[in-house]
Amino acid sequence: MKTSWLRILTGLIVAASLFGWAHVVYLDALFLGGLILFMAGGFVFMLEKRVFDRFFQSFKKFLRSTSKLEEYVSETEGSRQPAVIRTSSFSVWALHTGLFVMLMTTVIGFYYF
Repeated sequence: MKTSWLRILTGLIVAASLFGWAHVVYLDALFLGGLILFMAGGFVFMLEKRVFDRFFQSFKKFLRSTSKLEEYVSETEGSRQPAVIRTSSFSVWALHTGLFVMLMTTVIGFYYF
């Protein structure tokens, strides 16, 4: 499955390079799309690795210190066990695909200009 996406992206880049200056706009859009995909995959990957858990715990502690919200926070928190979160294939796929698209468009941009 991964090789089919790579072949499609490579074919699109090569096909766009045959249209003269119009491919510059296409390469820019493709680079920005890869950048957005890379950033989204990185954000999901960081959430899965629990990078922001300390921030959430501090926020809960702050909410407990306020008088009105203390009851609500203590009811919602309860005695929950932390869930085991595994890395999904989407985050890894988005990171790799976004990085690949960004690198390919950068290399092609240097090649033509």
